[in-house]
Amino acid sequence: MALAALALAACQPGVSHYDAREGAYQRRVGTVERIDEAARRGEAEPSTGGALVGGAVGGVIGHQINPEPFATVVGALGGAVVGGRVGSHPSSYMAYTVTVRYDDGTRAQIETRVVPNYRVGSRVEVLGASIEPIVVR
Repeated sequence: MALAALALAACQPGVSHYDAREGAYQRRVGTVERIDEAARRGEAEPSTGGALVGGAVGGVIGHQINPEPFATVVGALGGAVVGGRVGSHPSSYMAYTVTVRYDDGTRAQIETRVVPNYRVGSRVEVLGASIEPIVVR
């Protein structure tokens, strides 16, 4: 079982070797070979402002159609749902794919949302998906 976990971790790009005996990721040291930047699109997030405006407008329209409180509530709920969807927008973010050549000659591609504080040629330490520059003093 432990050997299978180690073999699986070794095959996955962007994942540091998992030490099943220690139950932790190994720190790996290497050199940054490449940094690629790309815009990514995330999930659409509902808009609170759109839901509020839609709810208010829906409530007014529901009341105009039928002055019963039930119609006003149904109109407000429907308007809030529609307003939240209309006002939603997909979130976008910058992602950085960092290619690291480890000292043992293997390579890994690690994607991060954190702006790199290292550059091509920098010596880095990798733990899981975290990449930190090695500071030489």
